[in-house]
Amino acid sequence: MSYKRSFRPRGLVAFVVFGGFVVMTGTGLILFMTPPGRVTHWTDWALLGLEKTDWVAVHIFFSLLFVLVGLIHLVFNWKPFKNYLVNKFAGHLRLRYAGTGLGQKTIAEIAETTGVPLETVLARLRAGGIEAAPGDKMKAVAAAHNDMSPIDLLKAILDAKP
Repeated sequence: MSYKRSFRPRGLVAFVVFGGFVVMTGTGLILFMTPPGRVTHWTDWALLGLEKTDWVAVHIFFSLLFVLVGLIHLVFNWKPFKNYLVNKFAGHLRLRYAGTGLGQKTIAEIAETTGVPLETVLARLRAGGIEAAPGDKMKAVAAAHNDMSPIDLLKAILDAKP
């Protein structure tokens, strides 16, 4: 009994993207090392039977192919790409939002704003050697501990592992 594999467009796209990258890298290095255009024309410079203009044409063709197939690759992988962006930048957006008037907010308000439970915030601060109460202002807590800024304190709250 033989097993016939079906055609997988994702595999072909990934292969073409990789192949395009390899060819563009090779042709780019060759073009980087070639003499200036005037010299290549005067000396009839060629490498592997291709003149400089031929190498440029190959490089441009594979660059356009790479961009086209890269876009197709993005379409095939849109959901994981979107999830990556959302997860990657959610913390930064949360940090930026919480940074507004940060020094005047209390530890409890920061916990509520960031969505990190108050107990977790206090535990993360204690783990970093920072004692604080829920009603303490961020600016006062930060100043009391080695002249930290409120944003450094917020990073400790968001990035630390309990």
